Amino acid sequence: MKETGSIRFDDQVIAVTGAGRGLGRAFSLALAERGARLLLLDNGCDAQGQGCDDSLAQEVAGLIRNLDGEALPLCVDVTDYSALADALATGVAHFGRINSVVACAGILIPQQVRCDLGEYRRMMEVNHFGTVNLVHAAMEQLTEQQGHIVVCSGFSGLYGDRDLGGFGASMMANRGFMLSVAQRMEEAGIRCNALCPSASTRMVDKLYSDEQRQKLQISAVVPALLYLLSRDAPNGATLTAAAGQFTLARTVETHGIRLKPENLRPEELCLAWDELDSESVVTPYASFRERIRRLLQR
Repeated sequence: MKETGSIRFDDQVIAVTGAGRGLGRAFSLALAERGARLLLLDNGCDAQGQGCDDSLAQEVAGLIRNLDGEALPLCVDVTDYSALADALATGVAHFGRINSVVACAGILIPQQVRCDLGEYRRMMEVNHFGTVNLVHAAMEQLTEQQGHIVVCSGFSGLYGDRDLGGFGASMMANRGFMLSVAQRMEEAGIRCNALCPSASTRMVDKLYSDEQRQKLQISAVVPALLYLLSRDAPNGATLTAAAGQFTLARTVETHGIRLKPENLRPEELCLAWDELDSESVVTPYASFRERIRRLLQR
């Protein structure tokens, strides 16, 4: 095991979206405790993306100041690229730079297969395009500072869930975006990773049983975020964090089969399916909920 000193963020300026509640709030406070200066971005909407309350980010900023830290809270909608770019420019004017960004803003609306497509699009706008907006708007600063990017993904994106089609799609979109950014920007010294957390927050609280809520504490996710922003962070990783367990999620394939040109017919694929399906190299999970159940049974 490699050795490491205390992970600190002194002289680092980190922008966090969704900083007013839940994971974003916990991440911001933990970063401040370790010396970071925070640009807190949150419009204070509810879990379904409605409303606006600028007091939430203000409250977190107050808590950070009580820790003798420094924070600038700004009320901004991550779906509004111009407003988000202006907020980042305000942060640069205030702090002098932005070293890293954490894309944590998100909404969740449970859905069936037949659903309100407007709600589906709203989740994609906030969860995915809000992430893309942040990274694009901050890229000049990130390149200058050789900074870090952490985007939030989710188990429902990795494994699916019968009630979270739109949310899961936005989470998987974030992971695909992260993988592309990590490959493209590595030569510029930027590290981009995805955090796939599961914790009992207001957004997902109804999905869990009482026992699961007790175990899925937000504090158990925080170490993953801190590591992904550290100087020892990897690049292009998807780190899962839930109930004190951490894993790396990877896209894998079985060894596969090769059909001869004369056998390129669907019937041949049907005959070979058992062979194709027999070489799983990772533990399969049927859904996000099964992933959590089996996690907590260990």
